Amino acid sequence: MSKGFGTAAAGLLEAEIVTADGLVRRFNACRDPDLFWALKGGGGGSWGVIAKVTLRTHDLPERFGYVAGTIKARSAVAFRQLIGRFLAFYAETLFNHHWGEIVTVMPDDTLKLAMVCQGLDDQDIAAAWRPFADWVKNSPDFRTSDLLARSEPARLWWDIETRKKWGNDALMVSDPRPGAPAFHATWSGDKDQASTFLFG
Repeated sequence: MSKGFGTAAAGLLEAEIVTADGLVRRFNACRDPDLFWALKGGGGGSWGVIAKVTLRTHDLPERFGYVAGTIKARSAVAFRQLIGRFLAFYAETLFNHHWGEIVTVMPDDTLKLAMVCQGLDDQDIAAAWRPFADWVKNSPDFRTSDLLARSEPARLWWDIETRKKWGNDALMVSDPRPGAPAFHATWSGDKDQASTFLFG
């Protein structure tokens, strides 16, 4: 959702860190602006132990939505046409504060869609995607999986219990550890990132 709301670093208003000399420093754009600038973009933990941050927040939109599925081209030539058409469609329709996430170009001439949006309802999503979806559907050069497109109340987007009621709990994975709270879950597409330690 960063195209609509910015990144966490862009929303940083103030921070408190413990620097290597053991001092607790509080800074913002007016107080020690060089350290504030460095923390926002120069490797947050490099300047000290971050003890507290104050972030700009935003009102939660009414709805979050998504479009997911795959489009497979029947030839390399058709795949190049598909990528060109999608990039033009993206530039005209999706390059705005509503849309984000992932489009993957696969080595088997498949375009994989896993996009999300904010502030749009089902009708808005359908209207936005109709020209591209119709072009794909009317061409004999492509096969599609069922393209899923829908919106949901944003307040329930991360709620695993609600997802189970809706019948789409496969999108999230519950914490399997004994005694874990019911609300502990991660997106199934992000499970490789959960508890990941990156080094290097």
